[in-house]
Amino acid sequence: MLSEGHSSERLRSMLIPRSDWHPYPTIGDADAWRALPDRLRTGYVAQGEAALGYAWPGLPATLFLQFARNGNRSRYEREHFARRSALTAQPDKTAVFHSLLAFLRPGGRLALAQTVPAATQRIYALLDRSGLPGDLAQAWQAAEEAIYADADDALVNWQAEDLRHMALAAGLYEVSVETVAETSAVRITPALLAHWFAESEDGGRPSYMQRLAQQMDGDALAYVRALIERQLLGQTVSWGSVVAFVRGGRGPD
Repeated sequence: MLSEGHSSERLRSMLIPRSDWHPYPTIGDADAWRALPDRLRTGYVAQGEAALGYAWPGLPATLFLQFARNGNRSRYEREHFARRSALTAQPDKTAVFHSLLAFLRPGGRLALAQTVPAATQRIYALLDRSGLPGDLAQAWQAAEEAIYADADDALVNWQAEDLRHMALAAGLYEVSVETVAETSAVRITPALLAHWFAESEDGGRPSYMQRLAQQMDGDALAYVRALIERQLLGQTVSWGSVVAFVRGGRGPD
């Protein structure tokens, strides 16, 4: 579709060569990096080390155009949301805001969007649990909610309003946070179920089923897994999420 409206020659004339695009100082521009305050430079290095090995999902036009070609938008959204949430699990979000502040000129403004994992879709809410025996439905709900109430988990131990306090603590002015509830169509595939039920790799995050196992016994887990497979496998569900839009500025120096 892009090739129909724009020739390769036209696109080439509109885009600068990759070798000439430098939104940040290059590795060879040592003076620019040395000019950073020690605290900022140390913070950037620490964030980079924490993200070593992270594979940033690509967002090619062909992926975006699938919505126009066959109506599928979930493949693009999955990669797009992953990129947007790359900083979600950073334990010191105040330091992240402070790093961003350094890029603003006096009086400059900042706007960013951040998904809020603690407000994500609950799996138990996707199912009809009315036929579960005894208090299993309540126990399942409590076990899943405990995942998002873990005060030691940097991925979920904050809410949207906390971002405002963190931004203010970093030195931003006139900070506001607006939350927007979003939904996307998610198809429950065998691969997705395998991810939910997987054994985590060494050093990785526990899977959904492993987290439930911290609160529920084996028989209850087997019943829950069977119900999920019976009701959700092959289905397309409406998956809810919340995005926090943070706006703030740098004061006049």
